Amino acid sequence: MPKIYIGMVQIKSEQQYKAACNRINELLKIVGNDTPADDKYMLELDLISDLVADFEEKQGDQPKTEY
Repeated sequence: MPKIYIGMVQIKSEQQYKAACNRINELLKIVGNDTPADDKYMLELDLISDLVADFEEKQGDQPKTEY
């Protein structure tokens, strides 16, 4: 199944990443195992989680710069 992102196509900065992670934490307080898959908060959680996972995967591919 193709990924469909509404609004944000990808996370491009550390600031966006942190905001997305904060939103995930907020959503985890709202949704649970019994939340329907078509619930608006569950859909948002799924979309943002995919964005975060994609960003983390990309960051893992880049060499770490040490100062």
